[in-house]
Amino acid sequence: MLALTPNNSANSLAALHFALFLSRANVYQLPVKANGSGRKRAVSQHPRGRLLFGSEVPHTFLTKRFDSGAVVKGTGLTEKFDYDDYKNYMVKQPYPCS
Repeated sequence: MLALTPNNSANSLAALHFALFLSRANVYQLPVKANGSGRKRAVSQHPRGRLLFGSEVPHTFLTKRFDSGAVVKGTGLTEKFDYDDYKNYMVKQPYPCS
């Protein structure tokens, strides 16, 4: 499950909910944005799923990519087709799940 909304709280809640059914290993969310307002939040700002793509890929980046036609795909890696083979196969830089 990929939690891709611009709302950190919604992503955390969705990840927490689906981790019960899918296990945390199969639940990803975007990195949590820093909140400089100092306000308390009702929902924890700690990620409830595994971080998707690492901290360098925020929601705004994904939105621009999706708007220009990008899609999310999964690729199975094996001993015969490993991560190095995958990187060589890809024309553009991939953003693997962390």
